[in-house]
Amino acid sequence: MARYELEVKSPIHIGNGETWNSFSDYIFLKNKLYLLNSEKIFEYLMDYERPKQKRMSSFEALAEAHAIPIEEYLNIIRNTGNKKGNIKSIIENYFNEKNISKDILSNGFVKKYVKQVIKVNSDIKNSNIGQSIKSANKSYIPGSSIKGAIRTAMIHRENIGKNKIDKDIFGKVISENKLKYLLVGDSSFIESDKISIEKTSVTHIHKVSTSILPVVCECINNGKTIFRVRTKGVNCEFDYLNEGNENALLSLVGEFYKKRLEDEIGILEKSVIKKDLGGVLVKYRTLLNNLKEGEYLIRLGANKTFYDQSIADLISDAEFNRLDVGNRDRFPLTRNFILDKNSKIVNTCGWGIIRRIKD
Repeated sequence: MARYELEVKSPIHIGNGETWNSFSDYIFLKNKLYLLNSEKIFEYLMDYERPKQKRMSSFEALAEAHAIPIEEYLNIIRNTGNKKGNIKSIIENYFNEKNISKDILSNGFVKKYVKQVIKVNSDIKNSNIGQSIKSANKSYIPGSSIKGAIRTAMIHRENIGKNKIDKDIFGKVISENKLKYLLVGDSSFIESDKISIEKTSVTHIHKVSTSILPVVCECINNGKTIFRVRTKGVNCEFDYLNEGNENALLSLVGEFYKKRLEDEIGILEKSVIKKDLGGVLVKYRTLLNNLKEGEYLIRLGANKTFYDQSIADLISDAEFNRLDVGNRDRFPLTRNFILDKNSKIVNTCGWGIIRRIKD
């Protein structure tokens, strides 16, 4: 399989369906997220009030003695939401009483009871945080996500100039589906220092309004990772799926997402909140202008635009009007933007550059 490098150009979030809760899973302090290692904390509490006598009269007596501090700790976690203050001060007071640590974020405590420290680029307060997909507790980009982005570009390419959109152009049944000729592997693991916590928010781009629906998530913020692609078709009608044509396929993908980015710049240039999007527009233009031969744009994960994951730009005005979503020139009305700690728009999600690694 051909090897490709994916360089992350804006934060990518591909979720695993789980969240971290501010009342039990983490402490947020000074632009850092401290993920608590509950197992280690429970291990300590199991030993804290262990009876001094070597022999216990019954297992029940031992279990009851161990349960006292653990139940106290869990009650604190359960009741945190009803108290003033944050989990740091509440747990810190409890740990101080139990002589675990006077400073919950001391080096000793962090080494023993914190399993990961993650950079935070926004004011997340007491938010639930969507976790990224992982294996062995390490983030990566699934091959299925990359293949999905490739598939969208392929369907778009094959429907250009057609009178009728054919979503089943590669085959309606599995046995006939031409995508069986495309293999895409998972990426290599991402280093922990490339992970960050970001806050995104839905923002109306055609009227001045405050951002709504903030969502906080764990992202791959930057860095490079490696994945593999193989095209294995033989005499396939779609030549880019034939054996050894990986570069032709990725070039097709790059063309699709480059056009999406160019169109998006044009839309944001006309936005009534353009003055708030200066940083995003600079990033977008830089991304386009710095593309070199053999480099292909792609967009992955959550918070993409409608057109990044569809072929809607190819449908006729009559078909679009049947969608009943309003003025085509203004649709969609909102975008997901990344916010900084002052709730200013600073970026968008999902952009990356792919380049082949020479064997």
